Amino acid sequence: MRIWFTADLHHGVTVDGRDLTAPLAQWCLERARPGDVLVLGGDVACGDARGFEDALRAFERFPGPRAVVAGNHDLWSSPGEGLGSDRLHETLLPEVAKESGFVWLEHEPLRVAGAADAGGGWAIAGGFGGFDFSLADPLLADLDPEERGRVREGWRTGRFAPFFWNDYRYSWRSDGSPWEHAAVCRAQIERLAAHLEALERDPAVEHVVVVTHTAAHLEQAIGHPDGRDAPACRNAWFLGLSGSRALGETISRFSKTRLSLVGHTHHERSYRSPDGRGWYNVGCDYDRKRWLIVETGGGVHTSPWIR
Repeated sequence: MRIWFTADLHHGVTVDGRDLTAPLAQWCLERARPGDVLVLGGDVACGDARGFEDALRAFERFPGPRAVVAGNHDLWSSPGEGLGSDRLHETLLPEVAKESGFVWLEHEPLRVAGAADAGGGWAIAGGFGGFDFSLADPLLADLDPEERGRVREGWRTGRFAPFFWNDYRYSWRSDGSPWEHAAVCRAQIERLAAHLEALERDPAVEHVVVVTHTAAHLEQAIGHPDGRDAPACRNAWFLGLSGSRALGETISRFSKTRLSLVGHTHHERSYRSPDGRGWYNVGCDYDRKRWLIVETGGGVHTSPWIR
């Protein structure tokens, strides 16, 4: 059995007139086997339920179970429309996923009976994840007080000149109030913890893969896209918007969780922690997509880039 994972399709957003969803899906569909599992790790489209559905339909011929989580771009909305990020997240997108044959992981984990080569039963749990600025804690400690103040103000406003984080512009509740990013992240962690606790008690499940859109470990993330040589305060700002340390700490509390798979940052990362857990970022960007393939009999590898 194999688990096919990708993220950041951004379906409908073209590069030089090309949408890469179809060739990405085709590469997988030509190679997937009955009993394989498909998971999409968010940013499936961009604040567009119809685009979200179109992207899921591209995988309707996949010969095994399918699951999906939302990304921040999937939840974008505008104040005053009445269809806020909260309704997209809790109602509309889960309905679209179900109608398209996908498990919405925030509502329930996907349990997969153990195949002969899988070493027992597997389950996939997950959700959007969110960000609470805590991934940047190690960098903040090295900044002087003035720089720390600039970074924290940037998290409050979404702006760190010359950059602006669009989640602050396009994330609104249906009543017109702002989307509280750190509060959403806390709720996400609580829900995921409840699912992981249930899986930990389930004797039929021996291995758990956690899929979130945002990073759960510093080594899955990157600071400013210019790289680690960018100014430390700028790296700290970007890292704070990349995920949550508490998310990773929650994943690490459970003995069955062996892999964490994420997207969001558009930069590939992989890390094996001292306790043997694998932390991976598939690294898809607007102009390049690929698959991260988990062989449940052992090993993780990637497809070629699809451009």
